[in-house]
Amino acid sequence: MSYTTKKYNRINWKNRPSTATALGATNLNHMDVFLNEVDDALVTMDAEKLNVSVGNSMLKSVEYDQKTGVWTFRQLDGTTQTFDQNIEKIPVSFSLSEAGILTMTTDDGTKWECNIAELIKAYSFDDTDTIAFNKSFSNDEYHVTADVKAGSINENHLNPDYRADILNYRNTAQTAANDALTYSKDAKRWAVGDASYEGSSTDNAKYYKEQAESAKTAAEKARDDVLASGGAVVATTSKNGISKPDGTSITIDAAGTLSATDFVVNGGNISE
Repeated sequence: MSYTTKKYNRINWKNRPSTATALGATNLNHMDVFLNEVDDALVTMDAEKLNVSVGNSMLKSVEYDQKTGVWTFRQLDGTTQTFDQNIEKIPVSFSLSEAGILTMTTDDGTKWECNIAELIKAYSFDDTDTIAFNKSFSNDEYHVTADVKAGSINENHLNPDYRADILNYRNTAQTAANDALTYSKDAKRWAVGDASYEGSSTDNAKYYKEQAESAKTAAEKARDDVLASGGAVVATTSKNGISKPDGTSITIDAAGTLSATDFVVNGGNISE
């Protein structure tokens, strides 16, 4: 076994005539025992020691170049070994063409291409009565957009609450439209008459306007006839003159205003 603690204590020999360190069995055996133990320890150490050739192959240092990715391993005997990781060949960017060509660009600018079209699963986007799909390719990317077809949304696509509101508004609008149509017919009936309303041909604003215009024309003609007669007097209750057979007396005041007054014949006397 090898030593882990100190074993030998010196005798510290002295010359004659001193007899304190006699060359006898005690002192000689003291040295003999130690020499035997040293011999055993040397044998054990030789058996357990690290072989020089093995020791020289052990690593002394490890170095790594971050720029090149090269590892350098240096052994105890000075031998060096290098390992290049080729980090400059590691792809730093990828791009995919519309034809399915994958382009890999490494750190040093080298480009590698690979056809992966067969690996890409194709998806089909089918149009419906409501949705139309459109596929495009730009900036090395596929884009799929969906648009709602014009006029394709009906009440089945709406939230039930919204649909109920819309139907209610539609019914309200329809009622208002029907009312407006009725009011329009009534307005026409009173304005110019309507064949669908019995008696409306002689009971409307247009008819009364025409009657008033006819009366006005007749009155103006009578006035003109009186003036043309050269001073003819219009009949009144106190004097004879021009009058209508139905008892209506037509008069003209100083301002030229024409008016008519109804008279009643009572026992030969004319009264208003």
